Amino acid sequence: MALDADIAFASTASLARLIAQGDVKAVELVDLYARRHEEYGRQVNAVIQHDFDKARDAAKAADAALAADEEIEPLHGVPFTIKECFEVLGFRATAGAPELAYNTPSKNADAVTNLLGAGALVMGKTNIPYMAIDIQSYNDVFGTTNNPWDVTRTCGGSSGGAAAALAAGLTGGDIGSDIGGSLRNPAHYNGVYSHKPSYGLISQYGHIPPAPGAAIDTDLNVMGPMGRSAEDLRLLLDILMRPVGVNRHSVLSMPRARQRQLEDFRVAIWPGHSSNRSSHAVAARMDALQKALQGNVAKLEETWPLKSTYETLIEVYAQLLLGALSAGASKRDLTLGILSKPIIACLKALGLHQPVGLTGFLDGTAQSHRAWLQANEKRAAMRHEIDAFFEDFDVLLAPVVPWTAPPHNQSGELVARKVLVDGIERPYTDAIQSIALATALNLPATTAPIGLAEDGLPVGVQIIGPYMHDYTTIAFADALAEVIGGFQAPPNYGAHFTDASP
Repeated sequence: MALDADIAFASTASLARLIAQGDVKAVELVDLYARRHEEYGRQVNAVIQHDFDKARDAAKAADAALAADEEIEPLHGVPFTIKECFEVLGFRATAGAPELAYNTPSKNADAVTNLLGAGALVMGKTNIPYMAIDIQSYNDVFGTTNNPWDVTRTCGGSSGGAAAALAAGLTGGDIGSDIGGSLRNPAHYNGVYSHKPSYGLISQYGHIPPAPGAAIDTDLNVMGPMGRSAEDLRLLLDILMRPVGVNRHSVLSMPRARQRQLEDFRVAIWPGHSSNRSSHAVAARMDALQKALQGNVAKLEETWPLKSTYETLIEVYAQLLLGALSAGASKRDLTLGILSKPIIACLKALGLHQPVGLTGFLDGTAQSHRAWLQANEKRAAMRHEIDAFFEDFDVLLAPVVPWTAPPHNQSGELVARKVLVDGIERPYTDAIQSIALATALNLPATTAPIGLAEDGLPVGVQIIGPYMHDYTTIAFADALAEVIGGFQAPPNYGAHFTDASP
C-alpha cells in the first residue's frame, strides 16, 4: 500500500516501532522515500547518492525475518541515509573532493557497521562541503544542498545534507560528524535534532577526512546522531557507541541522566559574548526560551561558565582546530603559514590578530608542536574549570549560531567571507565561535529546535553538559519539547502537521 506522507516525517524511533509492531513494512518505507526523492530531491539536493533497488532488497529481507518471528535489532528495517564522508560499501566516499570522486571503500566505517548491525538499511548518502570543511554544504562533485525552509539559503555544514534530508522527510535517519559545529549548525538551520557526543565516545574509523585508510582519531572531531526527536538521539547514541573495530573488546559505562523531569534541572544560560552577539531573530527565540523555563526548572541563571575569558577560549579552540586540520593542509597553506610568522607576531603585538580569521588560519596551520602543547595545557586547565561549574548546574544553554540560515555564499576563501546580519556585515567565521566551548573542552552538546524566528526560519539551542554526561543533555532536550520547540516539518513538503514528535 502507499503510505501517507506524514509517515516520512516520523522519528527514527517511531519508524522502528511501527516496523517491529507490523504496522508498516520496511519495503513500504523505502518506496515512500524513493517517491519523495523523485518529487522533492532535486530542489533540495540533499541525497546525492542512492540505490533504492538495493535498499528494497534489504527491506524485503527484513520484512521476511520479522514475518518468520526472528529476533530483531532496535533499527530493524529502518531506511537510513549516511553523511557522504563516511565509508559505506556499495557507495563512493568522495568527501566532496574531485580528487576522490571515484573512491570506493573496501569496508564500512565503524559507525556504519554499528548501524547495520542494529538492523538499519542504507538507501543513499547525503551531501557535505569539500572535505567536510565549511558551514555550508556544496562541492564540485555533487553541487549545492539547499535549505528546505528556503531553498535560497544554506542548509549548513558539514552535515548539511543529513539535516536537510531529515527536515524534508527524505530519510528515516542519518548521522553526522562535528569538529567545528558540523552537527550543530545544520540542526539549527533546518529545525532538527543532533548530538555532538563527548570526545572519544564513538569510533572515527572510516570517516574522511583524514585521508582514506587513516587509522588515527582526529583531535576534537566526533561522530554523532541526528534525528527528528530527542528520543532518536538516545537510541542512535546507544548504537553508535557500541565497541567496534580495534576497540571491540572495550567496556564503556556511561552515567545515567542527572535529571529527567524539566522541573528538576539546574540550568545556566549563556546568551553569547558581546563581540559575537546573536541576531535579533535568534536573540528573540533565546529570550522566549528563557521565559519558558522560568518557574519550570529548579535553577535558572545567566552566566559565563569559566574563570578563563571568552577570548582565551576562542584562541585555544582556534589553535587546536587548526592543529587538528593541519595534517591535511596543502603545501601552499603550510608555506604561507611559515612565511607569515613574523607578520603575525607583529599583528599579535598590535592586537590585530584574529584567531578565527585569516591570520589565525595561517598561524594555526603552521604552528610548532611546542605551541600546540601550550594550547593543550590551557585546554586542560579549562576542563577543570568547567568540571567545577557543572557541580552547580546540570546543563548550559547557548546559541548554536548567531543567526538563522543565511543565503548561499560560495565566493572567495572561507575565512574572508561575510554574512549580512541585521544590516551589518559580520565575519563568516563568527558562526563557529559559539560552538567552541563544547568542542574545545570535549563536552557533549545536544542541539534542539526551539521554534521559528521572526524571519520564519528555525532556531536551535545548544545544550551543553559535563563530560560523558551525554544522556543528561539528551534528557533535557526531550523535556524541553514540553514547553518550547520540537520538530516542525517545513511547508511545501507534503506534511499535514507541524509537529512530528512521537
